[in-house]
Amino acid sequence: MKKLFAVLALLLAAAASAAVPPDLAESARQIQQFPATRGQGSESERLRRFFDLYWRTRMLAAPELATYIGYAGVDDRLGDLSPETIALSLRIAHDERAALASIDRARLTPSEQVNYDLALWRVEQGIEGERFHSE
Repeated sequence: MKKLFAVLALLLAAAASAAVPPDLAESARQIQQFPATRGQGSESERLRRFFDLYWRTRMLAAPELATYIGYAGVDDRLGDLSPETIALSLRIAHDERAALASIDRARLTPSEQVNYDLALWRVEQGIEGERFHSE
């Protein structure tokens, strides 16, 4: 009976460690739903909201980098390279591209257009790099 409990405890611990961190999952969900915010505020406000989500998600996905640059709140964890989190990270890049595509670039100021273009370039570079991903 003790062995059964030990095995169950081990399985539960393994399952818990394989789960995507809840705050990262929530941030990813917000990015995925971002295109639905079309028409809610100006395109400039939406771009700022996207960048807030983008930054938060990047920091949650890379806590070592976040700690290094002084981003608060994630210095109690290490990066998660579980298959679930890797799959989520790949999906996030596609959701980021869809989020950016939902913003009308023509309605942004010239400097915001540059920021938009750079963000889109960065996201597309990440997506293109997926073909070289090895696990």
